[in-house]
Amino acid sequence: MADWAPNPEAQYRATQLREILISTLQRLTPALKIVFALRDIEEYSLSETSEILNLSATAVKTRLSRARLQLREELSKYFKQPE
Repeated sequence: MADWAPNPEAQYRATQLREILISTLQRLTPALKIVFALRDIEEYSLSETSEILNLSATAVKTRLSRARLQLREELSKYFKQPE
């Protein structure tokens, strides 16, 4: 019979990844963090996010782009492939 429980190494990697993601998200400014959370985590539409935050659609797009860029830059430190 196969054991379907995650092995300790996989659990450790998942925990480590979670900690990296949380700490990286916490380094975003509040204005970027809330837009990222609403759009990419909570999956609100552009118009819903604009309405919730009382921002224009352009402002939401700009903040989301900046948040994603900062996250990409921060996370690339951890996930760069060796040359």
